[in-house]
Amino acid sequence: MIDQPIEGNKIIEFGDELYYYKNNLPQNLGYAQYTYLQNSISRIEALAETVPLDDPRSCPNAIEFDSMTAHTWIEKNIWFEKVRRFLELQIRANLGCEVNEVSFLFFLWYVRHNGFENMMNTQDGLQAHKFVKGTQSMSFFLEKEIKRRGAKIHYNSFVGKVIQNKDGVTVFTRKGEKYQASYLIMAAPPMAIKRIHFEPQLSRERRFIADRYVMGAFSKLVILYDKQYWMEKGFTG
Repeated sequence: MIDQPIEGNKIIEFGDELYYYKNNLPQNLGYAQYTYLQNSISRIEALAETVPLDDPRSCPNAIEFDSMTAHTWIEKNIWFEKVRRFLELQIRANLGCEVNEVSFLFFLWYVRHNGFENMMNTQDGLQAHKFVKGTQSMSFFLEKEIKRRGAKIHYNSFVGKVIQNKDGVTVFTRKGEKYQASYLIMAAPPMAIKRIHFEPQLSRERRFIADRYVMGAFSKLVILYDKQYWMEKGFTG
């Protein structure tokens, strides 16, 4: 991993207007809107402090917060349009979904974990580092390490059934393959879990998540350049 560049200008677009800034927040929004943005972030972080990390449902306002989306809260509580758009931009960038698709309770829980400004901070924050060859390099490393240790990777072997009992776990693939082990670690999205038959069945809470979980429509575009020409022009990134 390498450090993200922190020197230079950032750009944000609001409608037909471009704003250039160097810090985490666009100071040139004007004194009133910039101050309001700071206060709005402080207000969000104060609300996040009321959400327990280990049990967000025990938050005093859990029902109210979970009955609205982050978009609903922002529209009701944030006066300035550009401040709304900035907050929404940060949610999209960090959660990979539209603002009207995420529970406000979940968003506060996420902020409680990380801190709002820390989510977008490229210096000692969550955006401080990047992979030289992209995040897929982690998968390639794991593949190489697993094979180096003498284990096997079965490609295109979709799991159809999992049976667990006192003797261990048995996994059946849709191709008729059968694998037995003492333990099973599953790293799959909830939508994929729904397509697997479990004996005994998963807990009610786990099935509830799988039934109601919706995968986001999120695309990333990766463009490679020979050099970071924008840094020569005074921009960061």
